[in-house]
Amino acid sequence: AATSGSLDPSINGRVTGIPNSRHLNWFAVFDKTSHRLQAPAALQKTLASVVDDTARPVVTWCQSGTR
Repeated sequence: AATSGSLDPSINGRVTGIPNSRHLNWFAVFDKTSHRLQAPAALQKTLASVVDDTARPVVTWCQSGTR
């Protein structure tokens, strides 16, 4: 699988990804009440759900070009 996240082909006709990547929706790093970035401790917890090796680089990638 290209990603471990769900990629909806109805939104993006080109459903591909970076091999062995992990998927985290961009809005997951925002606080649901304030709509600002999460506090550092909460952000670390959110990122830990997909990042298992903090020594490896993190790459951001937009699948559709809309963001």
